[in-house]
Amino acid sequence: MVPPPIDSVNAGHLLKLLDIRPDVVHIDGCHDYEAVLADFSLWWPQIRDGGVLIGDDYYDNGVSQDVSKAIDEFVSSRPKSRSWSISAASADP
Repeated sequence: MVPPPIDSVNAGHLLKLLDIRPDVVHIDGCHDYEAVLADFSLWWPQIRDGGVLIGDDYYDNGVSQDVSKAIDEFVSSRPKSRSWSISAASADP
């Protein structure tokens, strides 16, 4: 699928309207708390069972505190019926 040239919230609404449930979604959006929470809240229910929601800029070193805070709160508020995993990748050699 080619990503539509629109923001993540409108893309989520469009896919929902078209009844498209993706297997993989990568969000690289705004880094403020409200935007991160809105993206995850919108996209998570639309992903197929067994699918993957990928985000970036999740750090525990204070660089993106809003991102980390929003994701931590989102994950802790979800039912445990779907599994979560937060993995870190480093650009360091």
